[in-house]
Amino acid sequence: TALIALFRERGPVQAIKEYERQFWDTVQYLHVVDEGGWPQHIAKTPNHPNWQFCFAGQPFSLICQTPAHEKRKSRYSPNFTIVFQPREILKEENEELRDFVTEVKKEVVAYDQISPHPALGWNTSQQQKEWRKYFLRDTNDTPVGQCPFRAKTEKFQSTRKGR
Repeated sequence: TALIALFRERGPVQAIKEYERQFWDTVQYLHVVDEGGWPQHIAKTPNHPNWQFCFAGQPFSLICQTPAHEKRKSRYSPNFTIVFQPREILKEENEELRDFVTEVKKEVVAYDQISPHPALGWNTSQQQKEWRKYFLRDTNDTPVGQCPFRAKTEKFQSTRKGR
């Protein structure tokens, strides 16, 4: 099942880029305090096609929703929200799941006031970077440059365990 983390809003709605920073700060913090190992079969570099966020040895797909999302209503929430979905539940290859995903995509297209974000890869078979799907802006521009996430180094892990 998924874990949905809701964060209480403190003050007025912020700019969407501030929520994006909060999202990546939260993801980075979770990685730093995670005492579980990173799975061997998952790349540690976000720009690698095989990278996924992992926690406690498990890969997750993340979705962030904010009060600043206006056009992309499917990413709107009255509170800053992060949804953690275990990748294993999304990997099931069966016709029923594919049909369900197809229907959800149709509903999102009808619901949002903007076309699907290019990072989702709905309109292309091209390999997409997983990290770009986690936080979708309220426009269809994609983040340029590197992912803000940085994997712990082996040196960092051994000094943390020695505490």
